[in-house]
Order: sequence, then C-alpha cells, then structure tokens
Amino acid sequence: KAVSKNYTLNFTSSCKNATVVVNDSDLKGLNTVNVWASNSNITINNTTLRCEDNATEGYAVVCNNGVNTSVTVNGGAVIINGTDCQDTLPGLVNTPTATVTFNGTEGDCYVEGHNFAINYDNGYRYTFSTLEAAYETAVAGETIVLLQDVVIEKPLHVSKNIAFDLNGKTISIEREGVEQNYVFAVFEGGNLTINGEGEVKAGAAKYSIAVWAYGGDVTINGGKFSNAGNGSEVIFAELDSKVTINGGTFVPCKNTGAEDSTADEYLALNISDSANGAAIVVKGGSFFKFNPANNYADGANTNYVAEGYKVVANGDYFDVVAE
Repeated sequence: KAVSKNYTLNFTSSCKNATVVVNDSDLKGLNTVNVWASNSNITINNTTLRCEDNATEGYAVVCNNGVNTSVTVNGGAVIINGTDCQDTLPGLVNTPTATVTFNGTEGDCYVEGHNFAINYDNGYRYTFSTLEAAYETAVAGETIVLLQDVVIEKPLHVSKNIAFDLNGKTISIEREGVEQNYVFAVFEGGNLTINGEGEVKAGAAKYSIAVWAYGGDVTINGGKFSNAGNGSEVIFAELDSKVTINGGTFVPCKNTGAEDSTADEYLALNISDSANGAAIVVKGGSFFKFNPANNYADGANTNYVAEGYKVVANGDYFDVVAE
C-alpha cells in the first residue's frame, strides 16, 4: 500500500522510454497516478486507485499529460472521494498522444452523501449532489440513478434523451407558496424514460404533478407516482407530447375542486384541453380509483388503453393487462 499527499506514482518529464508494471497494490493520492513521461508504457493490474480530497477541478485518479505514453488499468477498483468529484475524470488526458485505458475496472467515483449517479459501461459510477448536476453531465441515452431518498429543491426540466432509475428510492418535491409542484417536466426535444421500483411524489399545490410532459415524450416502465394537496393529474400531457405507460402504480390524491363529485375526483392521467396532438397510451400499470379506459376528465368514455390490452377492476384499483 502506498499513500502520498499528491502523487502516489509520479512520472516526470525526464522519464523516457520506460515500461512500468504495478501489481496487486493499493495506491492513494490527490493525483494517484501522475504522468509526464514520454514514449512510455505503464500497466496497473488488480490495484485499488484512490483519489482523495479532489476539490480542485482537473485532478484525476490517473492524469496523463505524457507524450506518446499510455496508462492501462486492468481490473482492481477506482474510488474518488472528495468534495467535487463530478468535475473530476477517472482518466484525464491533456495531450493528443497520451492515452488512459480502463479494462474491466469496477469501482465508484463518488462523494459520500451524494444522491444521484450515472453508471458507465466500464464499471464506473459517478455521483452528484444535485439532480441538475447529474442531468447536465448525462449525455443522450445515459441513465441517472437515484441512490437514496431525496427531496429536491426545484423540478428537473428535461430537453434531451435520458433515463431515470428510481432504484427502490423516493424522489419528492416540497415547495411552499407555489402554484405548481412537479418533479419532472419534459420539453420539446426531451425524451424521459423512468425505470425501476421506487416513488415519484409531487408536493402539495394547486397543480401537483409527478411528471409533466410539455412537448417532449415520456415512457414509464415502473415505480409509484403520486401527488398531494388540492389534487390534479399525477401524469399530465400537453402540446404534442406522447406518454407511454408500460407499468407502475399511480395514486392521485382527491381533487377537492372537482365539479362532479364522482367523475374526476381522482385524476391519475390527463391531457390538456388545449393540447395539439398529445397522447397517453397505457399498456400496463395499476391506477387508484381511476379507470384509464373511461377518463371523464377528457370526456366520458375517453380511452387511453392501447389495443390488445384491457382494464381489470381490483378493489380500489384498475389494473391494465394484456388481453
């Protein structure tokens, strides 16, 4: 085990034409491996690389500024633990001829107490303190994972293609003195997929909505969705959004402002009256006191259920299943 305040392995610019192999070690430093060498090859096998207290942007567990130099990490684990690891890369390359390659390395790049993560194919998990930071880092097709129950301070506005994994946790929003409390809003160009068990809870407000499709598309494959307060739609679609529900549980609170005491007291799903081509398609899920095949909010007998599926009454719930 080797521990250094700055660099556990430090290859200076005077290091040339070197071949270095590190096996079965535990290395810890601000830049765990710091490379300025030229024409060298560094291989690290079955080793834990720890980057601690990385508060300064640009520090990384492997920092390769070498020329025609490669660093290859095989197996082992990577742990980044500091104050701003969302700004710290696992392998930082500042010159076009330097490379850093991770093969089968599994580990977390994390800060203790962070609530959100992005998992990568090479086994890394980066964590983030805020949902906004995770969203800004995620690129098209990536998934943000909820790591623990969290109350967010403001809704997430989605305008790109991402997924959100509830991971058995709860994400909720509570804001006082607002007319709208919603967790996700999906705008034009956005495509949000929600997976996994867990819960999305909208706080009390006149418009309390878990997922608001406002020009973008939404796919829900699982989880529990609920709202609070005066009541409104748990899932709401406007403009030309398309919402596809393949599973999940939807529990609206009682709409105390409903003019009809029975028709729209519990609004799990709804499309805006002014929507331009919005659609909700239901292929699964369980809905509390709401029949998605007969939604009064959009007119009596309005049917959201896809062809080939049917509604089965189950106590206070209406379940959508394949015919």
